[in-house]
Amino acid sequence: MMPQKSRQADNSQSSDVFYWGASTAAHQIEGGNNNDWSRFEQADAVRLSKKFTKESAYGNGSLPEESWRNFHEQIANPENYISGDGVDFWHTWKQDIKLLHELGLNSFRLSIEWSRIFPTPGDLNIAALKKYVQIVRELQKNNIHPFITLHHFTNPLWVVDAGGWENPETARHFAEYVEVIATAFEAIDDIHWCIFNEPEVYILMNCVQGSWPSERKSLRAALKVRKNFIGAHKTAYGILKKYNGNWAASTSLNMATVRPKKNIFLPINWMIARTLYLAQMRLFMRPLRKHLDFIAIQQYMDNVVSLHKQFQNPPTQPRSDLGWYLNPNSIAELVQDLSRYGKPVIVTEHGLADANDTRRAWYIEESLSNLLENKRSGSQLAGYLHWSLLDNFEWEMGWWPQFGLYAVDRKTQARSKRASATTYADIIKNSQL
Repeated sequence: MMPQKSRQADNSQSSDVFYWGASTAAHQIEGGNNNDWSRFEQADAVRLSKKFTKESAYGNGSLPEESWRNFHEQIANPENYISGDGVDFWHTWKQDIKLLHELGLNSFRLSIEWSRIFPTPGDLNIAALKKYVQIVRELQKNNIHPFITLHHFTNPLWVVDAGGWENPETARHFAEYVEVIATAFEAIDDIHWCIFNEPEVYILMNCVQGSWPSERKSLRAALKVRKNFIGAHKTAYGILKKYNGNWAASTSLNMATVRPKKNIFLPINWMIARTLYLAQMRLFMRPLRKHLDFIAIQQYMDNVVSLHKQFQNPPTQPRSDLGWYLNPNSIAELVQDLSRYGKPVIVTEHGLADANDTRRAWYIEESLSNLLENKRSGSQLAGYLHWSLLDNFEWEMGWWPQFGLYAVDRKTQARSKRASATTYADIIKNSQL
């Protein structure tokens, strides 16, 4: 049943609170999910182990030599590509909320797994819904602000079997799901919602590259999925605001920085870099900008482009375990540019795979130094949520990439605090925000 009006007038952007937090996603940490990804993992684990062994071998692929040397056994093991019990967040969530408190964080981003709420069409799992409400109330009891993602890459099996997001009926089913969630959370005023997570990545990996399990590899499919995502976001935004006008809603967008290589082709390189950057903006930022209470930005890639060679980052530039180039100024550049929209900008993901924890502290410290300097200079930065609180299942790459502020022993599910987590906690403590 739809309420007649919002509980309160919208003042979701009036708070002076700076959101310091960490992010997670349901399928990557909960364990025991039954969705399109869990089916894909069971069917394709052996194929993925062979594929990534071939592609990741040092000299053949993009991994640094150190990563191949440290992780080649995991990469070759099919069990690496099965999420299974995850890191058991579904049962350890109270313990993990204590970890947030230990770091002095005031925010936590989690996602609701659609397939838990509706395992089959119209079959509402009330127990799962109540548990998510219980988790959020426990967060607020501990003075931790919830950021809740409604769709973080995964879909119920019945959605994918009916055509996925290429089918316009999926948007209708999604709206029904959002209304159920909004009803359950209506009495909780202080929530930031991320309706979709990185829809451009979803389309790239499913419809363009064809390496993810949810959609057809097809340009026509990509265009249909984009259209349905945009419509579904606008509908979900309206539902959320109708149930509680005190909520803030957005969709988390992934944007890479694109810089021109300084060589004899510099003017052309600049045009290439600018075109690629603006293309990112046109995918979702521009069509959704009137239906965003805040701008949720996520950044992992820093690319140097050249007419001579498409991507040409300097060989001395630091890289993560996944081979992604690290530039601690790039996230600040993005926030500064997005501030022109005049809305709060919240970094809802930013981090790196760094199993040995040799670069994470440096990357956090330098990135936050640049972000906070920009904030002092007038940017709209309103929060920073690091990816991730815990080591987790990194989609088609499996378990070996480790992003967590806390390492997780998957045999015992024990959490251990990394030194970089202390660095992050100290920055927060001394930030005066």
